[in-house]
Amino acid sequence: MKNPIIILHGWRVENSRYSQIKKTFEENGFKVFAPNLPGVGDEKLTKDVMKIDDYINFVLDFYKKQKIEKAILVCHSFGGRVGAKLAAKYPEKVEKLVLTGTPLIKQLLSSKKKMLIFLSGIVKKTLKLSFGETRMRKILYYLLNEWDYYKAPENIRETFKAIIAEDIAPNLSKIKTPTLIVWGEKDTFVPKSIGKQINDKIINSRYVEVENATHKLPYENPEEFAKVVLDFIK
Repeated sequence: MKNPIIILHGWRVENSRYSQIKKTFEENGFKVFAPNLPGVGDEKLTKDVMKIDDYINFVLDFYKKQKIEKAILVCHSFGGRVGAKLAAKYPEKVEKLVLTGTPLIKQLLSSKKKMLIFLSGIVKKTLKLSFGETRMRKILYYLLNEWDYYKAPENIRETFKAIIAEDIAPNLSKIKTPTLIVWGEKDTFVPKSIGKQINDKIINSRYVEVENATHKLPYENPEEFAKVVLDFIK
C-alpha cells in the first residue's frame, strides 16, 4: 500500500491553492492531505509565538490524528522549513521529501533592500513628524515587497520573525531521506542558486528546474510540477 502524500504550504498560502496538484496526485492513486498550518485559514496558532519545532509538532499530531505512520512530504516555500527539519529529526516519518522554493539557506540582502532599510532609518529620524511614521512605514514595506508582513496580525508577525531567525541549513546534511529539489527557473523570491546549494548539502537528493516558472510553481504550473514529483515518488 502506498504511503500518503502530505502537502505543506507556503507562508500564509491557504491549502486550496494546491487543489490542482492534490487532484493530480489522487488521480495517480495516492491518498493526499493538504492541511492548513497554524496561522492560516481557520487554523489558529498553537502558541502566541510559534517556532519551527512547534510547526513540526503540529504536523506530527496530524500524523497521529490521521493514523499515518510514514508519508511523502511535498513542501512549498515555508512548508519546506518544516518538512526539512522534520525529515532530519524524524527520518522514520518521511518516505520521500520534495522541496520547492524553500529558503533553507540565508540569502544576502539585495542592494535594493539594503538601500530601503537604510532609508527607513533616515525616515524615522527626519520625516516622521511631517509625513507620519505610520504612513512611511507602509510605503517602505510595500517597496520591500513585505506588504503581507505589514498587514498580518502582531502574533503572526512575531511568529514570522521567529521562523526566519532560525538557521535550518545545519539540518540539511542530516537528511538521508531521498529528496527532490524542484525549482522555478524564474523564482526571484528564493532564487535557483539557493535550490542548487540545498542540493549540494543533502546527500541523497537531485535538482530539477522548471523553465519559465516562478516561486508560485506548484499552483501556477501545477501540471508540470505534479509530473516532476510523480516521476520522482513513483
